[in-house]
Amino acid sequence: MDRFVSQFVLRLDAKGRVSVPAPFRAVLVQDKSEGIFCCPAVGRPAIEAGGSALLAEIEQLIASYPPFSEERETIATALYGT
Repeated sequence: MDRFVSQFVLRLDAKGRVSVPAPFRAVLVQDKSEGIFCCPAVGRPAIEAGGSALLAEIEQLIASYPPFSEERETIATALYGT
């Protein structure tokens, strides 16, 4: 699995969208990712993004906490939203 680690400063378009840089899209295609997963960066005014492998890692992290625990709910809400 390839990874893309970089920083891009992009503007939102008129519809509130941001484009995914071509090198990132190439990695997603190479990894046969089903799409792109985005979540707020912790402690920074940014968005973190990745493909199916990142989503699987996040799901595994959340599953490591006891069901219905406050910690699990906090992490799930931070990464998945409401």
